Amino acid sequence: MQNIYIGPNVSSIHPIFKYGNNYGTITIDASNPNYSIENNELYNKDKTELLGIYHEITGEYIVREGITKIGDMAFHNKRSMTSIQLPNSLKEIGRSFNYCIGLTSIYIPNSVETIGASAFANADNLQQIQIDKAKGEITGSPWGAIRGDRIVEWLRN
Repeated sequence: MQNIYIGPNVSSIHPIFKYGNNYGTITIDASNPNYSIENNELYNKDKTELLGIYHEITGEYIVREGITKIGDMAFHNKRSMTSIQLPNSLKEIGRSFNYCIGLTSIYIPNSVETIGASAFANADNLQQIQIDKAKGEITGSPWGAIRGDRIVEWLRN
């Protein structure tokens, strides 16, 4: 698959529609009212929600400031991503980091209000989840992390 064109009337894109294929370019019709794309990264139209990454990530990834939500499966199977920086604008993390086996730690800023129940499922090497909140301010800990609550560190009292 080299190039994908998404037309003006597309209203639903599954986040892993291009699973395992990190080649080619995605183009979204400028008149599409629902989606925008930049560097093969799928966003809602106003770029406040990160919906999917369609290129390989090696090493660190920095989520742009202004993102308020990371959608379900946005980083699905990004096995070579070793770290991620989340912006202070972020409020919601979906089931976003499934199979991110290169991820060993993550810092979650105080702005985050919700984390999906299985956000870290199958992130087998995740050793530390630091949360800039008091214990229990976000329910559902450890959000599917294989090592359980012992890797969750609440940074406020």
